[in-house]
Amino acid sequence: METPLRKISSAAFGLVLVCFFLPWMSFTCQGHEIATLSGVQLITGTSIQQPGRFGYTEERETDSEMLAVVALVLIVVGLVLSVFNKPKFEILPAISGLAALISLLMLKAKIDDQIISEGTGMLRVRYEAGYWMVLAGLVAAMLLNSNLFSLAQKRFRTTDQSQQS
Repeated sequence: METPLRKISSAAFGLVLVCFFLPWMSFTCQGHEIATLSGVQLITGTSIQQPGRFGYTEERETDSEMLAVVALVLIVVGLVLSVFNKPKFEILPAISGLAALISLLMLKAKIDDQIISEGTGMLRVRYEAGYWMVLAGLVAAMLLNSNLFSLAQKRFRTTDQSQQS
């Protein structure tokens, strides 16, 4: 049975995917913004133009962040499961969303640690709206799918009780 909550759950996962194209983080050095990265750039890797010595700019390659890749895969899995899932397995998209959320929080901790260890106090990172929207969307998708799972469990218990009577 298709419920409005299931459509909203799928839409939440879809919106999270769209947020990968938005800015996720910006880096500043001594108050000057030197780079802004989207979720897609974190997944694919990119090159960053950063100021060097004596007015020259240096190009720095950034590698793909595996935790961002893992999060993307889990979000796609959550979307597919929310669209094609059987009602008694509604918890699977919620678990997928939780795992993606944990992956993104681990990514934030990793980047924060790298900034502290490599930035020598001059480099700062600010997490932008895209990153926070992904986290909020994942929480919404998890709550929606947990609610769908709870409703499905109630329906199955009611059905089992009526069949036993």
